[in-house]
Amino acid sequence: METLNRVRTQMHQLFRGEASVEQVALSLGAAPERLALYARFVREHVRGVVDKNYPYLARVVGQPLWRQWVEAYERATPSSHWELNSAAEGFPEFLRQRLIAREPGLLAFHVELATYEWEEFAVYTSTAQVPDATPQPTLNPSLAALSFEFPVHSYVEALRRSVDVPPLPGPGSEPHIVLLFQHPPSFELRHLIATPRHLLALKVAQEGLSPSAVAVALGQPMEFVETLLSEAAQEGFLLWAPSKPE
Repeated sequence: METLNRVRTQMHQLFRGEASVEQVALSLGAAPERLALYARFVREHVRGVVDKNYPYLARVVGQPLWRQWVEAYERATPSSHWELNSAAEGFPEFLRQRLIAREPGLLAFHVELATYEWEEFAVYTSTAQVPDATPQPTLNPSLAALSFEFPVHSYVEALRRSVDVPPLPGPGSEPHIVLLFQHPPSFELRHLIATPRHLLALKVAQEGLSPSAVAVALGQPMEFVETLLSEAAQEGFLLWAPSKPE
């Protein structure tokens, strides 16, 4: 195990550019040309999956800056998972940390756009088992609820409709929540900008609240809560099929 850990550490140093091919080859007793080929393969693999998972951010910032960010990410975050796309998962957090460090050219909107793009992919490819319905209000297991300051969803839709890059939006008057989920039973990716009714339905399901208790707390008839939950179930981010009285 000690040998394996030593090899892993030195290979990560190679991928990060902290050690040269010659240094690592000498230490491990490996052929330099083979190590160089492997290191190039890993770098191209990481860069390729980042390019694939964040096409809109790449369009927005342009290639010179994009290549700079991706190469810095590849040096800082060597791939360590067998699933290819996992190499791109940490990119939004990498950008967030660079934003805190005042990376030139990096904006808060860029970080939110990267977050949105990754979560779209993660939800779309989610293998979470989504039951048809449940007797208690239950969150769709594929659901991601994301809080944004910028209108990222509408901006992505504008990018999809146009070959030109629209001007970057400013932040809204207050943060909003975007819901991404697989819609049962089609498993299509769906997007919703959460309304107060959506948020109330989410709260009921997330906290396991009794619909009748919620109705009492709100001072509303039971039909109000049942309608709210039924609408959420029809939209697909919540699962609910109340038991019918016998």
